[in-house]
Amino acid sequence: MTSVVEMTDEEGETRDPFGDDCIEVEESAMRKAAFPAVYLGRLKTRLDEFATAVTYGHNR
Repeated sequence: MTSVVEMTDEEGETRDPFGDDCIEVEESAMRKAAFPAVYLGRLKTRLDEFATAVTYGHNR
């Protein structure tokens, strides 16, 4: 992430954040990289719901 301070130099000139120096990631590579986080997030949600149901005796 870029802060406002990083976007300007000391002389007041601004730089283009979408210029030549950028990192591009293909969608398929991004999906592969994000899969574990998505999977574990969904698993955590299910475990939380299960633990809540067991603790408080609620059935969904």
